[in-house]
Amino acid sequence: MKALSNRQPWAGLVEHGLKSIEVRTWSTKHRGSLLICASAYKCRDDETGEYFPHGVMLAVVNLIDIRPLTRRDFLGRLYADQLYARWQGLGLGIGKTSSG
Repeated sequence: MKALSNRQPWAGLVEHGLKSIEVRTWSTKHRGSLLICASAYKCRDDETGEYFPHGVMLAVVNLIDIRPLTRRDFLGRLYADQLYARWQGLGLGIGKTSSG
């Protein structure tokens, strides 16, 4: 299975379906199942001071398309940043594993 690593908390946002666009400088012909991993980079939760899970597999997503970035995507990124700024209030436990 192909995999993609993201830093936290972005990997957690992908896991919970709140981040659906990923910008990369390279392309791929792969479509279908894609493993999302949290990179080994350590990032702390601002609220608890604990580290988000890192260096772990988080989810399998379905890669359906690859295309050039548009202005509309950029505006969506601003929205995603707003979601991140208030994710703790959403009660989704982003970045938390079922075991902890």
